[in-house]
Amino acid sequence: MADALPLPKYHQIYPVLREQLHEGLFAQGVPGELALMRQFGVARVTVRRALQELAGEGLIARERGRGTRALDQQQAAAQQARAQKRKTTRLTGLLENLVSTSLNTTVRVLEVAQVTATTEVARALQLQRGDAVQKAVRVRSTPEGPLSHITTGCPARWPATSASANWRRSRS
Repeated sequence: MADALPLPKYHQIYPVLREQLHEGLFAQGVPGELALMRQFGVARVTVRRALQELAGEGLIARERGRGTRALDQQQAAAQQARAQKRKTTRLTGLLENLVSTSLNTTVRVLEVAQVTATTEVARALQLQRGDAVQKAVRVRSTPEGPLSHITTGCPARWPATSASANWRRSRS
């Protein structure tokens, strides 16, 4: 098995920027490369690569002389469709990166609570708005420091399927 590879620096800031985009923090425009370099303490090439990934997903548009701006959902969907046609990422490279990431990180749970599903969470989990949801907030870190802040939601009650009901009966 290959030695574990460290997570590339651009991929350490990319998920943070992606989450900030989804939260609408860049409605007035994405900070410039120099501001992002200072914010994350990384080289310009690292910031450019992270922005390139976001642009490849159709989340931002970069225009020379005009800066970088977040795209609305409709623009992002169109951009993403175009980017998907061009994408040539090797599957083995992606899998190696995922395995390496999981082996070289730790997770600290900040919060676990039962909350009511927002419209967005309800839609994603195919629930009704206001249904009970288990919310967990975690920080994933590498030996160098924090990597991501993750909030997840799961249905508070899992629907009983015939398979799970049969399993419970057979265990009784």
